Amino acid sequence: TLTKGDFHKVYHVSGVLGFDPNNPMLKILDDNDVDEGAAGFEERNANTEIYNNIADGISGERNGYTPLNGANSNNWNGYLHPDFGDTAYKQLRDPNNLDFRPVDGSDVIDAGALLPGFNDDHIGDAPDIGAYEYGDGHYWIPGYRSKNNANSPVPMNQSTTAKPDADLMFLAGRDAITNRVYLGTDPASLNLLADNVANSDNIVEPGALIDNTTYYWRVDTVLADLSIVTGEVWYFTVKQSPVEVQEVITVSEDVDVRSDQPDANREGEATLAVRTPTDGTAEKIAYLKFDVNITGVISQATLRLHRSGTSNIRDVEIYAMSDTGWDPTTMTWNTRPTIDGALLAVDDIGGGLWTGFDVTSAVSNGTIAFGIRRAASDSNRNFDSLESGFAPELEIVYSDDSLAPSVPALGDMMTVLLAVLLLDLGRRRTRFSARRSASS
Repeated sequence: TLTKGDFHKVYHVSGVLGFDPNNPMLKILDDNDVDEGAAGFEERNANTEIYNNIADGISGERNGYTPLNGANSNNWNGYLHPDFGDTAYKQLRDPNNLDFRPVDGSDVIDAGALLPGFNDDHIGDAPDIGAYEYGDGHYWIPGYRSKNNANSPVPMNQSTTAKPDADLMFLAGRDAITNRVYLGTDPASLNLLADNVANSDNIVEPGALIDNTTYYWRVDTVLADLSIVTGEVWYFTVKQSPVEVQEVITVSEDVDVRSDQPDANREGEATLAVRTPTDGTAEKIAYLKFDVNITGVISQATLRLHRSGTSNIRDVEIYAMSDTGWDPTTMTWNTRPTIDGALLAVDDIGGGLWTGFDVTSAVSNGTIAFGIRRAASDSNRNFDSLESGFAPELEIVYSDDSLAPSVPALGDMMTVLLAVLLLDLGRRRTRFSARRSASS
């Protein structure tokens, strides 16, 4: 979301699954993007109130993190939680399936500010951060509400990633007096799970669900004349979330080349230059190489580059390369390899900051190479190399099914204990993020 102007009230927003360090989910602008002191500068949101929000990124500018301008507190801001696994997603039950309630033990429970006249009806010692209260018997679902049929199921219809502790939630029909909820593994033979379910109590607990099992369910609408409208049959498949593992790989080799020094080898420099001139002067290209050896399925790969200079490098372009055999100690402009792969990402590198580029599609086990250029610009810019204190990094997140905790469908808590012990034994240089058993 983008909030301009002033005198707004931004309360209890939940915004997850969109973390990009250069593109905050909640942008509450502190000015009109004109430099302070320059003609046309306007301060914004100085009188805006910002409380009790959770998001992957909350910032006072469009790109990157800037502290908020107006009165603000009690917000869960992903920018202030840099550790792997400490994400807005992990604070909530199952955002992938539209369940944005706080997970049991979440940091956001009772952590909000009391706003008289707005959240006086909170549950617990204090309001929760975000749009939903932990322990509330009603789950608000926005959108269209049918006349005689329930709609908008949670978990989402046809989901293949429902969690074993999922609740069944729905938006009751407008004319519904009560509802009947049915559940089973055979769509032709569903069992009554809950009767006389009030529209205001639209959360039904099915009990422990079995991993890798497809469940079918429906909500029948009871009308004022006691007639019953049979609902649509929805279904979802339970899938125990694998353990997410992060490994950070430092660049193994890097070098830059420049057209005005066609036979010079520049390996060993503390910075790597990138420049694509419009005036026919020196062009500069950088090359990076990483050695990848991952034991699981890669879900995300982020190339992280740092610039120690104060000014930004705009429009940095990351390209895949098929040639991984180049030698940085002998490469020159005249012997440089061809950048023949797809353009993977384009973004700015802020002065004094790290910037992440999504390169997932180009990363697998083996030696991986990237070519780095800029969009057309005559300015001379560089970022930090292997020889600096801020070497380029490839941050890989992957899933390891061998470490996934089994689902204790029959209350076998020893299984959970074993999973915890396995995680502890595997904790070396690699950092692990295991979902709590209550939210798995």
